Amino acid sequence: MKKLLLFILFVCLYVPHTFGQYYSQYFEEGGQYPSLPFILAAGDDTVWQVGMPNKTKFRSAATIPYAIITDTARSYPAGVRASFQVKVPLVSWGWGVIAVRWKQKLDMDTARDGGFIEFSIDTGRTWENVFDNPYVHNYFGFAAGSVYSLPGGISAFSGTDTVWRDIWLCFDRDYFHGQDTLLLRYTFMSDTVDNHKDGWMMDNFLFTQTFGHTVTKQVFTDKKVHVFPTVTDSRIHIEVPRTQLNKVTDYIRVSDMSGRMVRQYAHVPLKFFIDIGDLPEGLYVVSVGSKEYSDSYKVHLKH
Repeated sequence: MKKLLLFILFVCLYVPHTFGQYYSQYFEEGGQYPSLPFILAAGDDTVWQVGMPNKTKFRSAATIPYAIITDTARSYPAGVRASFQVKVPLVSWGWGVIAVRWKQKLDMDTARDGGFIEFSIDTGRTWENVFDNPYVHNYFGFAAGSVYSLPGGISAFSGTDTVWRDIWLCFDRDYFHGQDTLLLRYTFMSDTVDNHKDGWMMDNFLFTQTFGHTVTKQVFTDKKVHVFPTVTDSRIHIEVPRTQLNKVTDYIRVSDMSGRMVRQYAHVPLKFFIDIGDLPEGLYVVSVGSKEYSDSYKVHLKH
């Protein structure tokens, strides 16, 4: 009974504090949560516009009347690179998963024009693409056939998908410990050929946090460090249990069998991956350390 009362007290006192921070942007007045402004650089407002869609494939917003779109009435222009930013305050957010959700539609020249998202935790000095990024906890909701590599090797949304998709982009809050702001940058770019496409339309942005998540590729409950696969041609996944002390993985080191260190990482999320595909074939030792766990694991790299 005492344990039950303590649990109820925890739920009543802690959960509202942890989950009390919500922001949104539906591009309309009187939303349920405080709105976050979208910041456009000078000149980019000629590409990105907030308004009522009136295009060939994009006829209405997800929540009527407004959405943010690459021009509300005309096809997107050729030869542009235009961005908008969102500044997400993290000061009062507790532990868990930072979740960003939006709805989107696509109509772009496949693998030539596209849109991509980057994040920054150092006030914009450095940016990282969220696609296939080990520092991203989860990223899903889009059709598998709508992600391409654009000229220059940039992973981005491209092609045509006119179904409203719920996109989720998630980060481990503990990895951002000590940071007060998460910056997100949404960038659209096109080549010099205009094929009169509608572009990228987004609506119903929500910024919140959760204890867990709705999509997990692999779940471990045995409170052990997991390094897998042990035979690989490139990528190795590392998952360290979350405990009262374990908030991040302090280090990951990869050494060859002579003891020479060939890769090292510090202060990374508990769920992480590394790529050793550019190293010579052979056996490697992956050493993992955190506040409560430290061990080494052999991995066989085969090309």
